[in-house]
Parts: sequence; structure tokens; C-alpha cells
Amino acid sequence: VAPVELEQLLQSHPEIADAAVIP
Repeated sequence: VAPVELEQLLQSHPEIADAAVIP
């Protein structure tokens, strides 16, 4: 997943952001 897509995902779904965070 590209960083840009990841940012959009976090902005669109803050709840998923926590679970989609990649260390």
C-alpha cells in the first residue's frame, strides 16, 4: 500500500487507521 493511499485511508476511516498501522 502506497503512503498516499494509506493517508487517504486514515483520513477516510480513522478507526481502521489504528488496525492498519504498519510498524
